[in-house]
Amino acid sequence: MKAVISADWHLRADRPRCRLDEDWEASQERIVIAIVAIAKKYNVPLVVVGDLFDSPTVPHRIVSMLLKHADDVDEGVYILPGQHDLPYHQWKNVDSSAFGNLWALTGSPWQHATGIRDVGALGGRELWGDPPLTTPDEIIFLHTLVFPSAKDLPPNVEARTAGELLAEYPKAKWIFTGDYHRAFHYEKNGRHVVNPGCISRQAADFKDYHPQVWAVDTDAGSVEAVELPDTSADVVTDEYLRREEEREERITAFVETVKKSEGLTLDFLANVESMLERNKKTLSPGVVQTIRELMAESEV
Repeated sequence: MKAVISADWHLRADRPRCRLDEDWEASQERIVIAIVAIAKKYNVPLVVVGDLFDSPTVPHRIVSMLLKHADDVDEGVYILPGQHDLPYHQWKNVDSSAFGNLWALTGSPWQHATGIRDVGALGGRELWGDPPLTTPDEIIFLHTLVFPSAKDLPPNVEARTAGELLAEYPKAKWIFTGDYHRAFHYEKNGRHVVNPGCISRQAADFKDYHPQVWAVDTDAGSVEAVELPDTSADVVTDEYLRREEEREERITAFVETVKKSEGLTLDFLANVESMLERNKKTLSPGVVQTIRELMAESEV
């Protein structure tokens, strides 16, 4: 099998808090166009191993944009659902999702007109949700959280390592995964786990990450990472994290001040007003602003 493997597109209309793009939808479309160009360059199918959308419902224009460019992939776009694609993370609800609209095209006369196909049509086994422990297939597409090694596995996170995944599917020679947003290729004894990672950076801790897709030839045993045009550090910021930290600090200061206050009554808002008056010379403007916001919210 020859293909360009991708995952975790998370297409969405709302701009992530960490992004500074003037036109977020245009930025996403440029990345999609670049992925399509890579598939056309290699003249191979394009595979998306889950989480095509960031939520089960997205505006029609997002789906239309995807379909427009999917039609340019001569060998077709093969899709698999991820938890973000399905309402309540359950396949039984697929018909109520944007992904379900695309899935309805697979296996129908429309699939060739739109370029959208079921990833299982590539000849491998597609698995999602609670897959069987064994499968005779040599190629598996699986949307589940997999880390490169035990040292990469965060505490209190339920997930597999790449080595554990290969042990779980002893007959599989190639396993393509999604859900983990950082790309990696794990190989052991001629068997491979390929996790392409996300195609765009939608979190502040990915500021210096370089999204990519993978050109794969399972017959030749070749795996090549191809970088995507979402690498500029200028469009990702962690400013909102600092604002949240500062707000939490102001709230903490407010709580500590209230704890030290005397003569509290049953009227909480009156207590706050009294505290503000007594401490107006020592409280910072930021603390006062936060308190006022909380008071306003409590009166709604």
